[in-house]
This record gives sequence, C-alpha cells and structure tokens, in this order.
Amino acid sequence: MAADLSGPDPKALWKDQDQEADPVTLVQIHALVRRNDARAKRTAIALAVALVLIGAVGAEAFAARHDLTMAILFLGGELTTCYLVYRLMFPPRDPAEPAGAYLRRRLQLRLAHLQGGWVWVLLPLAPCVIWVNYVMYQRHQAPLMTRLYPLIIIVIGIVYTAFRAGRRARQVRAELEELDKLLKR
Repeated sequence: MAADLSGPDPKALWKDQDQEADPVTLVQIHALVRRNDARAKRTAIALAVALVLIGAVGAEAFAARHDLTMAILFLGGELTTCYLVYRLMFPPRDPAEPAGAYLRRRLQLRLAHLQGGWVWVLLPLAPCVIWVNYVMYQRHQAPLMTRLYPLIIIVIGIVYTAFRAGRRARQVRAELEELDKLLKR
C-alpha cells in the first residue's frame, strides 16, 4: 500500500527557510582546537627553554658555591614546576569527548590559571629562591642594596608576570565567549 503524502511538498518548505548567516561547522571547531594546541606547544617549548637556561645558570652557581641544599631545592622546585606546567598545558582528553567541549574545558583551565593559578605553579621554586637570597645576604659583605638585587629582580618578575597574566586572561575570556557563541548556534 502506497503512503498518501497529501499536503505541501517538504522540499518547498525547506527552500523557503532563511539560511544562517554564519553556519558553524565542525571544521571551524577543530581549527580552533588545533590553533589552541599549537599555541600550547609553543608556550611549552618556550617554558622548557627558559627552565633549561635557568637550570644552567643555577647549576653554575651551585657548582661554584658547593651548596648541596641549594641544588636539591632548585632541582626539586624546577621539576615540580615543569610537571605542573605540563599538566596545565596538556590536560588529559577522553577520546569520546567532543572537540568543542575539550577546547572549552581547556580554555576554562587556562583562565583559572591566569586568574591566580600561576602563583601555585611557581610556588615550588620559592624554597630555593628564599635559600639563595638568604645565602647571598649572609655571605656577601657588599652594601645592602647590592645584596638585595636578586630579590628586587624576582619582585619585578612577579609584577610583570601578574600584569601579563591579567592581559592574557582577558584574551582567553574573549576566546571562551567566542567558542560559547559558536557552540550555541
């Protein structure tokens, strides 16, 4: 028995519908994920290079002073910081998780990191920094300002990092809003 299809033609109904101005495709979402991954890889490489350079300078300083405590604190702090940065940059992904959800989770994690979480990532380096400043203050007979230079440089670095984190947090928040708009379409 043949089905009776009386009424308006479905094709005609769909032809009269307005098309979306900017249709979101899976390709766009995957492009956002790839762009985010590329940025994370570049950042991880830059951090690794910076930590290797800092490690080389620190190793030279520790070798000259024969200070085992300083070397252990520095090595432990640097390894812990590297681990925390790696976990932040490359969070685990469930294979069944959609690309958009993964990118959103990743951006939220980065935003939380930029809004104060960066302090926790650098915290494992604090014992070494305190020890280095203590040793420099005790062993040098130089004027007080000369002995405080490392501490002043660290404070300037922290202020610069906080300023940059705030600026980058605004950018990540804008990316998150853009992604939310794309996913709601």
